[in-house]
Amino acid sequence: MSGPVCYHYDINAGSTKVPDILIRDVAKEAIEELRAQAKRNGRSLQSELKMILESEAEDRRKRRDFARRAALLSETFPPQKTDSTDLIREDRDTEHGRDE
Repeated sequence: MSGPVCYHYDINAGSTKVPDILIRDVAKEAIEELRAQAKRNGRSLQSELKMILESEAEDRRKRRDFARRAALLSETFPPQKTDSTDLIREDRDTEHGRDE
C-alpha cells in the first residue's frame, strides 16, 4: 500500500443493508494485479475483492476455532513426557522386536 488505509462503514441503524468498506490509497500495481486476477476468474473487481475478504475472514475464523479447540484438547489431555529410548528398548526386548 502506498498510504494510509481508511475504512468507511456505511451502517444505517435498523437497516438490513450490509456495510460498505472504502479503502483509500491502494497502490496502482496492486489494483492492476487484482483486476487481472478478477478477469482470470470471470468476476468484476468488486466481486473478486469481496470474495478475497470473505474468504480471508472465514480462514481466520477457522484458525481461531482450531487454536481454541487445540488448547482445550491440550488442557484435557496433557502431553505425556515419555522417553522414546525407553519405548525402543521395551519394544526391542519383547516379541515385537524379534525376527521370527
